[in-house]
Amino acid sequence: MCGICGVFGETSKQRTIETVRRMAEAMQRRGPDSQAVYPTMHGALGFARLAILDLSVAGNQPMATADGQWVLAFNGEIYNYRALRAELEGRGHRFASSGDTEVVLQALVCWGEAALARLNGMFALAFCHVASGRVMLARDRWGMKPLFLRATPQTLVFASQLDLVCAVHGDDPLRASAVGLYEHFTLGFPVAPHGLLDTVDQVAPGHTVTWQPGCEPACAPFISPNWWDDEHHRAPTLEELDALLEASVRRHLVSDVPVGVLLSGGVDSPLVAAVSKRITRNALPAYTIGVDDVALDETGEAVRMAAGIGLDHRVDRLTGQDVLGLFDDVMECSSHPVTDFSLFPTLAVFRLAARDVKVVLTGDGADELFCGYVGRYQAVRDAAPVLAAGWSARAAASVAARFGRRRRPVRDLWEESLQALARRKLSTWRGAAAVRLFPALRPVHAGVHHADRQVIVGTDALAHMRELDLRWHLPGILDKVDRASMYWSVEARVPYLDNEFAAAALRCEASACLDEHGRVGKLPLRRLLARVGVQAPVLKKGFTVPMQRWLLGELRERFLDTIARRASLLGMPVAPGEVARLYRAVEDGDHRPVRALWAMLSIAMWEDRIARLRTEFTAA
Repeated sequence: MCGICGVFGETSKQRTIETVRRMAEAMQRRGPDSQAVYPTMHGALGFARLAILDLSVAGNQPMATADGQWVLAFNGEIYNYRALRAELEGRGHRFASSGDTEVVLQALVCWGEAALARLNGMFALAFCHVASGRVMLARDRWGMKPLFLRATPQTLVFASQLDLVCAVHGDDPLRASAVGLYEHFTLGFPVAPHGLLDTVDQVAPGHTVTWQPGCEPACAPFISPNWWDDEHHRAPTLEELDALLEASVRRHLVSDVPVGVLLSGGVDSPLVAAVSKRITRNALPAYTIGVDDVALDETGEAVRMAAGIGLDHRVDRLTGQDVLGLFDDVMECSSHPVTDFSLFPTLAVFRLAARDVKVVLTGDGADELFCGYVGRYQAVRDAAPVLAAGWSARAAASVAARFGRRRRPVRDLWEESLQALARRKLSTWRGAAAVRLFPALRPVHAGVHHADRQVIVGTDALAHMRELDLRWHLPGILDKVDRASMYWSVEARVPYLDNEFAAAALRCEASACLDEHGRVGKLPLRRLLARVGVQAPVLKKGFTVPMQRWLLGELRERFLDTIARRASLLGMPVAPGEVARLYRAVEDGDHRPVRALWAMLSIAMWEDRIARLRTEFTAA
């Protein structure tokens, strides 16, 4: 787990090396154990290392083949590297290290791009052919590791952090991409390959971007979008899921440094913790963060579960008095702006874990694989038969109202399609509200609405909702976890997203994950947790903070000083008076604009931070 960066195509070799050196050093929190630069004929690769496997210098990167023809910078962990290594050794490959990086390097040399689909793990990598200057960037199928790039036929700049890509070209203004900004405010983040800025993109999950001097960058998938769909496989039994989860957790426990586990009061991480305990037979350290709000705090449930599983449980609490102290850490770890203010407790829990361990297992991915967000699944299931029948929205809503349906389902039936309904359920803020704040986004909003109306959803509406959860919700969760963990130099591993386990999970019918009333999700995981004698609560409080209270209290002065007189964000004009109107609405008790106001604050603070970072790069 580390950070990677690189610059190719610049005319001055010495300046390229110095720029990449500064980029690698700036990622010291991602890789505190060493930073290095590997010059080539056409540019340079940089690396910041967090040593997890093979702690010796043999595991250092960037790593080149013995003949110097290929070089790799690789951020992540590959959990099937031992099996791949044995296969490569059978083909005559020899290894000088014991970790996974050299396995990835030799696999790419042996199998080319086809090797990527065989990697079971998380990764973002840059693989360079030294003589031609050809660079292949790639990102794992889930997007667990970030990778940003700015590419033209002449130059390529890439890094694990958006701020470093921006710092290299300090003379270019920061201009928002209209699509990226719209998605940032509605879905919570720009969906790759879109980026927040008009000059910087992301490598999309499960894709490569290939660059060569003088050629247009080429983007292509390295795996099928429905890679888990195999006609020869049936839905797994509960026993098979249990065995697959144990195999995944066993792989994720392989480490040359201490390992712990995050623990919530729900289903997902307690099950991972219980399986880990079953494998190791030791009292693993488990970490929980609470907040000083009874409605949001779930430490009581976590304590009960830790006792039932037999964990060495460490608990800390985040209070209103801690906000300003943690605020600077939140801004510093936000190498790109964040809308999800659960970054506060996420950052705090990794700070707690970093006192003892360098690796933690998390429960992320389970909600998306097993239909855990029951509210949106209820809505889609209720609306699907009416919308599929071809009724107009007005007629459907009229009938529903006549039969005494609640207001929210009636509103759901006003949507033009299941796609539009699913987008609204996934949205953190309505598109029309984003347009009121940024009038220049109106064409994007109109285009999205038109596209949603044209989509015809298949008969399995729940499966469609799950797919959108994986595409439009999970990447934001993974991004948040990556930033929070890397800020404290801790590697976060996600057993539920193991290739083999996730494929089996996705072969489970979405309807089989919900009870008959659609009020309880993740039934297979709940049943597995019950087998170890731990009963999960039906409703989970979530992992968040009282941001509405904080914006009106502890963060009020910071917000008003930063936002009140700002006429634009990232070059995008803000509607006059709209920010003040939204803030007054929050003061009057309306919680809906809270996430948008926090998003504005994070963007404004990020803009100021980039200005300082560019000054540092220019002065160095």
